Amino acid sequence: MLNQYLGGQNPTQREPTGHDRRGNPTGWRTVPNPSYYNPDRGFYEDGPRNNGKTFSYWEGVDKAYMQYNGDFENEKAYYTNGSFTPKATADARYAEGAEAGAELIAKLESGEISLQQGETIKIVGHSQGAAYAAGIASALAKHSKYGNLIEFVDYLSPHQPGDIKHPNGVKGRQFSTREDRISSKGLKSWLFGNSKWARIPGTEMGIDRQDHPGEYHGHMIDSWLDDLINYWRNLGIVVTVIE
Repeated sequence: MLNQYLGGQNPTQREPTGHDRRGNPTGWRTVPNPSYYNPDRGFYEDGPRNNGKTFSYWEGVDKAYMQYNGDFENEKAYYTNGSFTPKATADARYAEGAEAGAELIAKLESGEISLQQGETIKIVGHSQGAAYAAGIASALAKHSKYGNLIEFVDYLSPHQPGDIKHPNGVKGRQFSTREDRISSKGLKSWLFGNSKWARIPGTEMGIDRQDHPGEYHGHMIDSWLDDLINYWRNLGIVVTVIE
């Protein structure tokens, strides 16, 4: 089950209704903003949704998790949108994640979402979605049936990591970059809730990178694909990369 981060904008935008000879607008009208930040907290098989539309986010990292961490063939991944406004706190994201976790339990109990015999639950959150993932995990961890089925919670480029409340008794792994310009240091990090590099209490450090040549010095989700494959290799997982 995968969780993600997306930035936010306004629900509407203005566009000109016409122009004069000099190219100046003669009037304006309000139209829906196709990029409106309106995260859908549901769980979907075809990808995360914003404002009712599915969008691409995981850049192959989801498929790699399914390929190298799955219990069975044809397992299903479920996606939810864990994005928030830039200055949202980790506590607020955690609280909404806990509500989503309760919804997930209800879907599991009703059979709308099902697990095969012996299948475990793996939760992956990126950026702001990390605290949201922790909230989902916390709700599951308190359940007598599903708490024991959580295999791990992975936090990729976690935002405000020192404030994330990872549930006790659940395996958690942190994957951070110290030069990350969104969640570890720099102006954007300060503007987006003053996030700083820190350890997530109660988790182990999966990968602690100093820097990365990618966008925002390793914050973006695609920057983790090769490093995750090498990490799984070092755990003894057989990884085959087809060029």
